[in-house]
Amino acid sequence: MKKFTIPAVLFFAFFAFLLMTRTTTPQSRLGSQFKAAVEEQRKTSMRDINEVKKLIKDIQKQIKDNHWQFRVGMTEAIKHQIEDITGLKAPSNLKSQATKQNSRSNSELDSMVRQRKKSQPANVQSSFLFLIDEASFFFDRPSKKKDPVQTDLAVKRGENRSILGDNWDEIPADERIARKDDIAPEIIDQKKDSIPPPVEPPIQEEDTSGIGFIADPDSSAFNWRDKKRVTPIRHQQTCGSCWAFTTVSVLEASYKIQTNKDTDFSEQQIVDCAVDRSGRRAGSCNGGWYGAAFESLQKNGAVLENIVPYRNRDGICSGFTPSNYKIATWAYVVPNAGTPSPRDMKKAIAKYGPVATACKVTPAFQGYTGGVFDEHTSMYGANDVNHAVVVEGWDDTKGRGAWLLRNSWGKEWGENGYMWIEYQCNGIGFGAAWVVADVQR
Repeated sequence: MKKFTIPAVLFFAFFAFLLMTRTTTPQSRLGSQFKAAVEEQRKTSMRDINEVKKLIKDIQKQIKDNHWQFRVGMTEAIKHQIEDITGLKAPSNLKSQATKQNSRSNSELDSMVRQRKKSQPANVQSSFLFLIDEASFFFDRPSKKKDPVQTDLAVKRGENRSILGDNWDEIPADERIARKDDIAPEIIDQKKDSIPPPVEPPIQEEDTSGIGFIADPDSSAFNWRDKKRVTPIRHQQTCGSCWAFTTVSVLEASYKIQTNKDTDFSEQQIVDCAVDRSGRRAGSCNGGWYGAAFESLQKNGAVLENIVPYRNRDGICSGFTPSNYKIATWAYVVPNAGTPSPRDMKKAIAKYGPVATACKVTPAFQGYTGGVFDEHTSMYGANDVNHAVVVEGWDDTKGRGAWLLRNSWGKEWGENGYMWIEYQCNGIGFGAAWVVADVQR
């Protein structure tokens, strides 16, 4: 027995030390240590400040030379490498996945419409699927119309002054948005010739679902933010989880449109646990795809943020707990998950709510502080995208027509977390998808 005396003493001494450490280390200290680790991670991925200043100056010169309509400045986002604050990865077989998903969604929609008609009162003649106070938004189904002709941005008189107000002359020349009076006629002609060619979407069949619109897709401007049917802007920080934040944003918006109640779902649970139909991970802090996350939430449901708070890093999945917060159905706006026409995007937004979409982030995108983003960077194929965002509405009078883009970089970026981005700019619209939350549980 003597030969075990020293190890036993050491064991009990170590156990006592653990107890003392546990009792003398308050939770606030542990929380501070975690926050410090996150802050250190954030700092190590940041660009040199002098490099950032030069980058901003170069972009401002491009804005002036190209007569773009947006401003850039020292944002938190531009201090980081693009790959550290984006994270979207489109699957290689996206087209086939989308075709199958849209076929499933059509059947699910038909079933939901039949159930709705059975449950609604006889005196209610609404054909819309889920809005709880339809009288505020419902429109008769519009007749089929062609996309309006888009006017060249340089010919729009007064638009820049309407954006900047009466402070135009106080803004440094390098940060001004181009206006007609500043542009020589030959430059206007060059810009007309440089307008990006329209993206040819796949042929869309006429909608026969019988589901009505909760907003007018033929309106010149509409967005769900102004209707107060979206939740607050979130911040993904330096985890490549934009795909998870986009997933949560459209689901939260669908719940709010239907119930007018705020929900705050956990992005961390999606990062750690979401799997597609085949059981493959939807993604991680190294990137992912919101379509796979939608599949997971349709089967397993979401959990609330206060149960699994965001940690800005990958974690270990503790399993799926029973959840009543599920997706009833979802689909891509066009059957092959390509880029829809502006009219098809508007119809999806007007019928289902904000839509998830891909886009291509550039340094100019990172430094955006206001105006209408019209960089139209080179795209090397439809899959040349790296970031997931949400489109909440549109305005045909801004630029050559612009989407209201919701980002996941906090309120300090852009216009309180938002951007106005021209139609077909930087891949916006690729992989656009809508969601219907299941509020019947």
